[in-house]
Amino acid sequence: MKKVLTAVLTALALCSVTFAGTDVSGVFNGTGGAPLYVGLGFIPDYVRIVNLESVGINQIDWSVNMRALETSGGIMTTGTAAGAITRTALTNQAGIMVYRGGDIVASAAAATNYLVRDATDERASGTGAAVTKWTLDNAALRAGHFDATPSSTYVGEGSRICIGSLGDAKWYTIISASSPTTPTNVVLSEAAPSGDIVALRPMYDFKNPSAGVDMPAGFIIYDSSGANISGNKILIEAGTYDAKQ
Repeated sequence: MKKVLTAVLTALALCSVTFAGTDVSGVFNGTGGAPLYVGLGFIPDYVRIVNLESVGINQIDWSVNMRALETSGGIMTTGTAAGAITRTALTNQAGIMVYRGGDIVASAAAATNYLVRDATDERASGTGAAVTKWTLDNAALRAGHFDATPSSTYVGEGSRICIGSLGDAKWYTIISASSPTTPTNVVLSEAAPSGDIVALRPMYDFKNPSAGVDMPAGFIIYDSSGANISGNKILIEAGTYDAKQ
């Protein structure tokens, strides 16, 4: 009995999400607006924003050690596939700026200017039975199907999914999912063996908060580069350095 309990706890730990650390990576749905306040729960020393779906290379790299006026807002890469690099001074209100938090989100409309982290389990987000099983139909295509249909509002391209049992659960990424209960209609990043679905995350790791939320610290995106394009998947990488002043 003790061995079974240990294995179950191990599987849950493998598929859990914690927000205690100061290294964060995730995806949000581009808003196209500026400024955008991103709550992390800490003040980052570095931030990287990458548009994963733009035609050209649109990204912003910022570090607390970009201590020249000309790069105090970060370095933007924009334009064609070859890219054009632009230094961004904070005085232009462009690029990245530290956000100390403490704003109280006034309303649902105001919430569109803010993002907080989200790790909701979406297995039961559909209108019917909860999603509990993954079946691999075609290993060469990395394709399979679920035993039930989750909400397409929250689950789809970009969702992370944890599949396995006991101490052998592993994370994968959903590449596409249409009619997810039909064989071969869900494609993953790897050919995951058939098994239990232990966790199913939303397409986006950051969401708009509810009205009344006290915003945690993080950073602000003042974007004039096209990195934050509405409807595009945007990657966030942020964290702190081991040694700093």
